[in-house]
Amino acid sequence: MNCLATLLVALSFCLFAALPARAAGEGGVVNSPHNLSTRGAEQRVCIFCHTPHHATRLSDQLYSGPLWNRDEVVDPFFYTPYISSTLIATQGKQVAQPQGPSRICLSCHDGTIALASTTHGIAMDLGPLTGPAVLGRDLRRDHPISIEYTFQNGEYADPGLVTGASGVKLVRRAGTPYVECTSCHDPHNNEFGNFMVVNTAVQADALCTVCHTPNSWPGSSHQKTSVLSAKGCMNCHATHKAQQGENLLTLSGGGGIDTNCTGSCHNDTVGRSVGNFNHGNGADPDGSKHRGSENLALAATWGTDPLPLTQINKHVHCVDCHNPHQSQTSPASPPTPPDINGVLKGVRGVDINGEPRSGATPYAQYEYEICFRCHSGDDALSGYYNASPPVVRIFNSWNERERFNFGTAKSWHPVAALFTRVGNSQGLSLIVPGTRTITCNDCHDPHGSSRAHRLRLDNPDTFSSVQSISYPLCYSCHNETYITSSSTNIGRLHKAHVLGIHQSPNTNRAACSNCHDPHGVPNKFGLTTDNNSLHLMNFDTRYAGIGSSYDAAGGSCSLVPGTQLSCHPSTANPALFTNYNTFSP
Repeated sequence: MNCLATLLVALSFCLFAALPARAAGEGGVVNSPHNLSTRGAEQRVCIFCHTPHHATRLSDQLYSGPLWNRDEVVDPFFYTPYISSTLIATQGKQVAQPQGPSRICLSCHDGTIALASTTHGIAMDLGPLTGPAVLGRDLRRDHPISIEYTFQNGEYADPGLVTGASGVKLVRRAGTPYVECTSCHDPHNNEFGNFMVVNTAVQADALCTVCHTPNSWPGSSHQKTSVLSAKGCMNCHATHKAQQGENLLTLSGGGGIDTNCTGSCHNDTVGRSVGNFNHGNGADPDGSKHRGSENLALAATWGTDPLPLTQINKHVHCVDCHNPHQSQTSPASPPTPPDINGVLKGVRGVDINGEPRSGATPYAQYEYEICFRCHSGDDALSGYYNASPPVVRIFNSWNERERFNFGTAKSWHPVAALFTRVGNSQGLSLIVPGTRTITCNDCHDPHGSSRAHRLRLDNPDTFSSVQSISYPLCYSCHNETYITSSSTNIGRLHKAHVLGIHQSPNTNRAACSNCHDPHGVPNKFGLTTDNNSLHLMNFDTRYAGIGSSYDAAGGSCSLVPGTQLSCHPSTANPALFTNYNTFSP
């Protein structure tokens, strides 16, 4: 051997010696579960999957295959693939699903074919695979495979970056990248356990985030919270055998999809309670709660539903109002109502004109736009499951957009825009005088309440001599002292009605909402002028029937009997406000 050859040999031994030694089982096939030769007399390691000659001709003509030594299931409908409202992965869409490397992985991992059933025989007798590694034929609860990798909407990483140093391998078929079993698992290397191509021991979702880059996920509450950050995506999702296939969700106690939120984190146990939130179909006799649909065909379409929701597609779930990938704890309150706060970030909504948010602003900008998903449009009342029925008013609409729309409504609570008029409408009746906007959430608890209409505070709405005289909800903003003052005409008018102290023998007490519409007065038939709709005057027809009217300029009400009682049983119409200019209750 000449000197150069001797030098090269010596260098090669030095380089080999310098390589770090692998611990037993750290990598490779020999010390991994894929070495089936450890189970019997067969000494060849690779023969269970590969053969050097006469390999199986695979049905996927765009995949040459790894000299396969097992039979392949060629029936294109043998497996049931993952299906979702946002993913096209249905039978018949592709030549066969799964395909390519995923189909040959399943020749063991579907649990239907004996491990020793190879094209060229082996000296062992092994039955089908058993245990947690068996996926079966129904793949609807497993991460989708044999799907085209699409780079769109900022939700997925550039495929060029995915196949870089990450270890993830996208399989190209005719130049198009596909996600397969071998994208996440390397059958020849078990260094990280479960043949993962990325180390997930410290950061459980390190593999997920190679491909998945949800909008605004970095810095979101679910990403950065210390008790959640180490598991990341895996707090809510499972890559295999998820309790709910759609969106691969983990559920608790066999419950519905909302247990993905309420079962482990958002409950009283961990101090992040959503209160009385209740999901399920049917009437709700014991409270006032948002109700959900456990029809997964409906519930799973939350990201693609036409808005506002139609009658046949009503559902209320956590993800209808909260985007788990974008939600943030800050700001806790909107800096300028009705702007959304942090927990409502990234949710689709309907604007004040009835149009779904789209284009440059695909998400709701204002809190009420999220409420309008269900509470606006022609089907606003459908799916109403609460025990307390909605109030029917003189100028009636279940479409809340019509009641708050500052472009068409005649008067409205300042949710979508300020309402400014002369005199009292300038906010003199408020605890802190002035004008400001409020949010739906100021009065209603969307997660549930023991009170009718999901109200945050008591606000009785009946009319009788035993009616309460306390209205904590209204008085949380409005100054009770000002409204019931005996020193002003408007104060004496309200005091007489609230306390039931009139000039006549009538002792009935009127609730705030008997006369005032807490949302707004929609521009409906009979509403001919601003005059008869100022001050949110829109009578409850239980006590002031159809045909009753209000005259702001003339200072009077003309009332006819309602469906239950009459406000003015012994007072001639019109009843004049000027009577209270001298009468002091």
